[in-house]
Amino acid sequence: MTDHTDVNEKLNMDVVFNDNLEDIVGRNVPATIRSSINEEFRSIKRTLLTVAFEQDDDQPKRNRVMVTSINSCEGKTFTAIGLAKSVSNERNKTVLLVDGDVLNPSLSKLLTPTPSHGLMDYLNDPTIDVPDIMCNTPSDGLKVITTGAGHHQANELLASDIMNELMSELNTRYSDRLVVIDAPPLMGVNETLTMANKVDQIVIVIEEGKTKVSELKRIQRALPKDVVVHFVLNKTLSQTEWRTHNDLESDTHQNDQVLTGANALH
Repeated sequence: MTDHTDVNEKLNMDVVFNDNLEDIVGRNVPATIRSSINEEFRSIKRTLLTVAFEQDDDQPKRNRVMVTSINSCEGKTFTAIGLAKSVSNERNKTVLLVDGDVLNPSLSKLLTPTPSHGLMDYLNDPTIDVPDIMCNTPSDGLKVITTGAGHHQANELLASDIMNELMSELNTRYSDRLVVIDAPPLMGVNETLTMANKVDQIVIVIEEGKTKVSELKRIQRALPKDVVVHFVLNKTLSQTEWRTHNDLESDTHQNDQVLTGANALH
């Protein structure tokens, strides 16, 4: 892989991130709800940062975080953006937000102007280097990589050696950087499980009243055993619920019920 010695000088371009909450969720958000959401992202962020960086010196960082959902439209992109923005406010941490949803790159569509190269371009074209796909944002602590041009062999590119090298570099190059990857939903998408084998933590966003326990169990069995899995119960009647679990195999969830309420993931 090319030596990227002048990353900051070679950044592809400056982009403006349209992270206006009303535009993302499609409706007006009262100030009280906005404040509550910000606090919840702070709580989620703290858990991720603890897992990522509080390791023994001889242990690798666990700083590569994939944000996904069981099905579409459960709030994964909103969650990925919120987490990245929250981490960028840290005094001693930076964040790289990667749009890995090669099927529906909604995160990339929020950027203006459209970057000339992205992740798929890098994986498919050996003349493109990492600094060519990394974009500045108005927030000093936040960089972005878009999906780039679509490709009919996206799954093969994500499983390639060059992707392995990129993920290794993102794990080791910067001691203070959290990498947040917005991935496609898990159900019926091969690309997401391919990426799951290249990260250290997975955040699964679940919409209240939509996801079935049987779906969650099926997905959990397919995930790598050495990855830390977190659950965010989103769009609840009260507030976002945050859980960290590695096992849902309990008598409580034998029925094919729909996840709902604050105790849904206990």
